[in-house]
Amino acid sequence: MKKTIIILSLITLPLLGMAQSKISAETSFGNFNIGKDYGANVEVGVTYHFSEQTALKLSGLGGQLENRPTNIDYQVLKFALHSEQKIISSKQIEFCLLFGISYLSVENNLPLEKNDFTGIDLGTTINIFPKSKWGLGVKIVSTYAYDAPGGILQANGFVSYRF
Repeated sequence: MKKTIIILSLITLPLLGMAQSKISAETSFGNFNIGKDYGANVEVGVTYHFSEQTALKLSGLGGQLENRPTNIDYQVLKFALHSEQKIISSKQIEFCLLFGISYLSVENNLPLEKNDFTGIDLGTTINIFPKSKWGLGVKIVSTYAYDAPGGILQANGFVSYRF
């Protein structure tokens, strides 16, 4: 997980200088579920704002989940590319729809046919104070992956900073 954060930092830091005020960085913490397995996750992302209504986000997530029947803890990595579209926006709050693709990798200590999944993400975000430099919010993302052992759901609270 430390390697993932270092790699994401090396990718995102050069992007921060590309376009001031059009780029924001985000970190989030929350819950991650795959079927009946649950656990905590940390996500780091960079967002490029094309306009006031549309943004493109690149993010990476690391999580530690527990398999209930076997009591095996395992790690999950998720890399995603999302498009965000604002639906409702005001000075204090905004509501966005999220659509994208993701790649999930599950540790090998589970008896699964495949440990890597490609999925389609659908979700929503609610941003508080979207017009200021610092923002807070909640994000819920559901991932559909054909080979996954169950439904994939991510629910996070996040903090963002707009450059």
